[in-house]
Amino acid sequence: MNLNMISQYYFTDAACSLAALVLPKTCAPPLYAFTLESTLGQCATVTTFRAYTTGALVPTMYQKSGANCVEVPVAQQATLDAYAMGAEVDYSGFALLTTEIE
Repeated sequence: MNLNMISQYYFTDAACSLAALVLPKTCAPPLYAFTLESTLGQCATVTTFRAYTTGALVPTMYQKSGANCVEVPVAQQATLDAYAMGAEVDYSGFALLTTEIE
């Protein structure tokens, strides 16, 4: 399965409210993209994983510049593709992964 992280820096709308999946133009879009949202708790950091289907290719991408949302420069867009997030996927159907440090 091919997963890619949804950007925290690029957006598909001029309000910079809809995160984009951004890939080099040479890469095929994955079936799924994901976000990781971390909340620092008193005793531990809680990380929430959310998976989404990859949505449609969008013609223009945006980024925050201070308090403003601006269009990404054309030269940068010439090398990157931006995709909208599709529907959220119930990740319980994904294979379980366990990691350990030796």
